[in-house]
Amino acid sequence: MKTKIYSLSILTFLLFNIGVFAQCTITSGPNVTYSGLTILVTGTGSGAIAPMYIYDWGDSNPQGFGQNSSHTYAVAGSYLLCMIYTDVADTSCLEFNCIQIAVPTVGIANQTGLAIDITATPNPFHSAININLSTNTSEHVEMLVYDLTGKQIASLKNGIVPAGTSTINWEPTGISEGIYLLQIKSGDNVITKKIIYSGK
Repeated sequence: MKTKIYSLSILTFLLFNIGVFAQCTITSGPNVTYSGLTILVTGTGSGAIAPMYIYDWGDSNPQGFGQNSSHTYAVAGSYLLCMIYTDVADTSCLEFNCIQIAVPTVGIANQTGLAIDITATPNPFHSAININLSTNTSEHVEMLVYDLTGKQIASLKNGIVPAGTSTINWEPTGISEGIYLLQIKSGDNVITKKIIYSGK
């Protein structure tokens, strides 16, 4: 109930003032990529001199800021995600767009119930990390790495992996120490792993 009041209060404010805020336009977004309970969100607006992007996640957690942002939900479920685009230099410039999202549980399985098991070692890693994928059938897999702002920093695989176990080695360059999200897509299914880079 508290979450609903929080979201509705923001929407009430925006709807009440919609006739005033006509200078800014959302041209794209919010666009969502799912990584288990974590979502990576991006959007684009036009019309602002000093643009600010705000995301209301639809739960009781603080809002996200920045054109690219990410958020981890406590539980899977349906949430109202709102993107707010405004101008720091002109508060009369404001636009918003809300969509209903369904946050899935963590895991990946194809339609026949055949699972892909994934391990990443060592983790944390300081030089290179080995990502092992095990499946009992060949699968088309896309493997990406994101930072916690939702920015993609690497594409490790985009193609067929054969049945059995495959290993992909990643030796990053030019990135900072910290936590990253390893995302593996197979069809409409997604799994995510948290990996920690400790630096060289």
